[in-house]
Amino acid sequence: MKNVVILVNLGSPRSPSVADVRAYLREFLIDPLVIVMPAVFRWILVNGIIAPFRSPKSAEAYAKIWDAQTGSPLLYHSQNMVNKLTAELPDVKLRLAMRYGEPSLRAAVQQSASCDRLYVLPMYPQFAESSSGSVLVEVRKICRESQFKGEILECRSFSAHPGFIKSVAENIAREIETFRPDSLLLSYHGLPIRQVGTYRDECFATSSAIIEQLSARAQWSKDKTLTGFQSRLNNRWIQPFSDDFFRTLPSQGVRRLLVACPSFVADCLETLEEVAMRGREEFRLHGGEDLKLVPCLNDSPMWVNAVADIVRDPNYWHTGTAWISKEKSL
Repeated sequence: MKNVVILVNLGSPRSPSVADVRAYLREFLIDPLVIVMPAVFRWILVNGIIAPFRSPKSAEAYAKIWDAQTGSPLLYHSQNMVNKLTAELPDVKLRLAMRYGEPSLRAAVQQSASCDRLYVLPMYPQFAESSSGSVLVEVRKICRESQFKGEILECRSFSAHPGFIKSVAENIAREIETFRPDSLLLSYHGLPIRQVGTYRDECFATSSAIIEQLSARAQWSKDKTLTGFQSRLNNRWIQPFSDDFFRTLPSQGVRRLLVACPSFVADCLETLEEVAMRGREEFRLHGGEDLKLVPCLNDSPMWVNAVADIVRDPNYWHTGTAWISKEKSL
């Protein structure tokens, strides 16, 4: 086994039960790159407050998007993506892993112990230490513990990749033609301001590239496009806030709002429940006519081809470590 490519997404609980959601939240939030504070205080916060009290509400949200046949949408779409990508990349071994939950990242790395080159592709378009950075730190840790002898190649970000931008723009353009919105909101996952780094700039650069494509593909005006950030816990997160747009746009004459989420490549809780359900309800409550979510790229053919191109392009892979500032302290 010469080359292995591991595609890594965030993760999902085993089921929408309160117990499984609680276990997932504990694993996720105990990560020192997700909640940045001294370990003892983080342990108390996660295990004594967040996991016990947030789990029932989060379990209700997961239950709304859980499919009786296919289970977690994120896991289902991610596995389909890997299956289709295998046909495009017959010379490498492809594995799917989740940073938290199953299939586990540790198992995927340990199963690749005999390979010459290990390619790690976090499926987050824009780089943040709490997402892509956490994946890459964890992979290095597992490789050190396993005494991995091969070369580790990492993809830091693919937010500007032409195939990614074109795939997102094509998805949006199709919905513009059928839904005929008054405005388009490009909604990215939020971060606490203290953790921003280059993430906010990457998101706005992604928006600009998508708008350029839409101008040519669907004659869509830049003036009708907004960029926002969702999933915030308080007002000390990146602004502008997407949920503020849901409340204020109807009073500005926006009756039909189209929302795309370019920081997610597979539909999940944050797109299907937070935007398509709660966001739509909020928008209509404040006078909007309708809000529609643009599906994520999931396992669409254009996206499969784009990921294959990313894997083949040496410009997207490196072995540097300087950009992860906290690695030595973990």
